[in-house]
Amino acid sequence: MRIKIRLTIIAVAILSALALGFLGAWRFHQKQQVLSALPMRVPILMYHDLSAAQDPSTARDVWTVQAGNFEKHLQSLQAQGYTSIQPHDLAAALQGRKKLPRKPVIITFDDGFLSSMTLAEPLLKQYGFQAIVYLITARTADSPEQRQFFRDAPCLTWTEVRTMLRRGTLAFGVHSHTHPEKSADTAAEMTVSRDLFRARTGIRPDSFCYPYGQDDANVIKAARAAGYTTAMICNDAVAVLDHDTNLLALPRVSVFGGVQNFVVQVLPPGQTGPDAAGRIVRNTGRPLPVAPRLLGTGLPEEETWLPEIRLGPEPREWRWPICPGADLTKLRLEIWDRNRILLLLAAP
Repeated sequence: MRIKIRLTIIAVAILSALALGFLGAWRFHQKQQVLSALPMRVPILMYHDLSAAQDPSTARDVWTVQAGNFEKHLQSLQAQGYTSIQPHDLAAALQGRKKLPRKPVIITFDDGFLSSMTLAEPLLKQYGFQAIVYLITARTADSPEQRQFFRDAPCLTWTEVRTMLRRGTLAFGVHSHTHPEKSADTAAEMTVSRDLFRARTGIRPDSFCYPYGQDDANVIKAARAAGYTTAMICNDAVAVLDHDTNLLALPRVSVFGGVQNFVVQVLPPGQTGPDAAGRIVRNTGRPLPVAPRLLGTGLPEEETWLPEIRLGPEPREWRWPICPGADLTKLRLEIWDRNRILLLLAAP
């Protein structure tokens, strides 16, 4: 009997060791697969407030995007095959714990405005995206009756934040306690805003957004000491996830607001010649940097793009060479944001 028990114990030990070895090998293989996909471009879109369609009070506000334009942005992302992820997914990918989708995108909202619930959340859900909202904790009241304002716009309450967390379309991070202008003050508030967030939601926040894009060494050090694993800056650039990426200084693509009204005139062949096509374009709304391209020219992909340009009310003449035999009736002008992530206009 004792011999049988010993043999059973030995057999169990051997099987356990084999299982642990197999599990370790599988995890190592999985980690290598995840890391082999790097480097990877990860656009992180920076929004602030949204406004109802055709709201004249926000026509020229650089940080207020009209809801109709936001919907067009989501349609553009969907058409391109983007899948939304959250900032913590970047940390998991660098640790080899999670494989990212082929075309990941992170959608962020600064300041914690009420519009993230009333306007953004329904559209995000409709198009199958998620986003993260960064709260100014001093502007986040306990109830709607105590609602606070920032930049003259209403902010969320903790009651609304907890409700949205349960729904799952929006996650939340911290954008400091009072939105100070000096990074030293932001560093001093780091644990205050973290602890208030945890007290009101029961969740320890893991993502921070520096006010005014502050990214000096001291504020980054403070974010790390406070336990944040990711943090956002404002560099108007596409983030690249790689082995040496600083997750506490992630650049974002600036999404500019205000009204954008593009007026396009096709240049007749008599003005361009048989081997070229042209458009005269202007933006009678708020000027913004754009990247124009013309499809159907027969040119290689990169040659369809013209250099980035700031487009305002002054007419701009754009010309492209076209390959022999190109069908001029099928040419299509596209105007993108300067980082070529969001399609702003498609026209003949």
